[in-house]
Amino acid sequence: MKSRSSFVYALLPLLTADRPLVGGQAVMEGVMMRNGPSYGLAVRQNGTICAERRGWYSFLPKSINSKPFIRGVPVLIETLVNGIKSLNRSAELQGEADDKPLEGWHLVLTLLVSFLCRRRNTELQRLLVAPQQLGLVLTVPLIFSGLFGGSTITGTVASAFAGGVSSAWYLLGTAVGCLLFLLLVFRFYRAVAVVKHSGSIPDAFAYRFDERTRVLMVLVIVITNSIALSTIPLSTAAIISKITGLSSDAAGWLCCIVLIVMALLSGLKGVAAMNMIHTFFMFLGLVVMLVPSLRSAGGFAGLSAALPESYFSFGSGGFWSVAAVLLGAVLAIMTSPLAFMSVVSSTKPKIAKNALRICAVLILPFAACLVLIGMCCRVIVPEGSANAVLFDVAQSFNPACYVLIGMSVLAATFSTAPASLLSIITTLNNDIYCKLRKNASQREQKIFVNAGVVVWTVI
Repeated sequence: MKSRSSFVYALLPLLTADRPLVGGQAVMEGVMMRNGPSYGLAVRQNGTICAERRGWYSFLPKSINSKPFIRGVPVLIETLVNGIKSLNRSAELQGEADDKPLEGWHLVLTLLVSFLCRRRNTELQRLLVAPQQLGLVLTVPLIFSGLFGGSTITGTVASAFAGGVSSAWYLLGTAVGCLLFLLLVFRFYRAVAVVKHSGSIPDAFAYRFDERTRVLMVLVIVITNSIALSTIPLSTAAIISKITGLSSDAAGWLCCIVLIVMALLSGLKGVAAMNMIHTFFMFLGLVVMLVPSLRSAGGFAGLSAALPESYFSFGSGGFWSVAAVLLGAVLAIMTSPLAFMSVVSSTKPKIAKNALRICAVLILPFAACLVLIGMCCRVIVPEGSANAVLFDVAQSFNPACYVLIGMSVLAATFSTAPASLLSIITTLNNDIYCKLRKNASQREQKIFVNAGVVVWTVI
């Protein structure tokens, strides 16, 4: 035993010596291998091997690359970007060999066929709604991250840049809406979900009112969520393209693929689990951005001296404007499929209630960070563009801040999009397809859901 240990210790210097670290992945008809700052791509083409050497794209400074915990997720994103670039290049080489260029719809069609043909034993409603499966740890991020997309972060910062603290009213209205949801509709939704096994808001409203109300709620949910969902791939693609250097089209297709995979393979419970990570990065990015912003603006004293008094008035927008924003935020929560899903999905009513209370509290520091960042940006770059000021100021600080605020916006986006997509497809399946085809089997419903997710995402 002692001789074996001494043999291992004798090998340690050799095992830990500085040696080239080589890794790679498979690509279409070939392989990609990386070593240090470059990678090689070898692809079979017309009976020969086409080899290329390319630089490894990296947006991380060396100071971050050496920190084990912080570099984890950024390095993962960096690896995905380079991997997708090499896959795209191998696809281009294959297209040149076949004289048939690959189009985006080829990839979408492949995804559609693969999802339709896959076999899963998961019950459909457990995938879409996850009835009574989520504890407090999963319910809180499901609600919080699902309520606020990337446009909420950039939009609130832009509004605070232009008008000050009055831009926080929508977020504050959402917090109030969470509490009113508990008082006014929570028991009704829970009772309908448990007693009548309702899996959607239109179904619950049909039980309380009539079929015409069901149709109205289907239209409201599908239209509003579709409008919100339609902006996500384009806005996310712009951010990914800016950070990684990918083309807008490639980044857009990447967003669609990620969204489809998250919705179909994860289901609501998986989305809730991923939202835990998203919530962490949302707050991390905002805090990392807020600290240097306040320092550059001269702290709270600097803000008070540089900005007009209207920036510190919550009523600067006028009474009716504030009332309309608050009412809209409250009504949005009352009819939110995500809030309904949290009621249905929580293991106990008490867990859903506590989750809504916690979300209402978390919204307050979230809103404060966004508003303060926007006001600080006004002091730092008073002539800047409101819509671009967040990333412009972050880039002026340091690369780490720029990357983290980008990750914060992306985390918010990818936490909202799958939940919105599941809300649309659940409503279409439960309140349209199953009503028109009353004896639809689980297999038929799964085919409808799978096809609906892919088609709706692309459209």
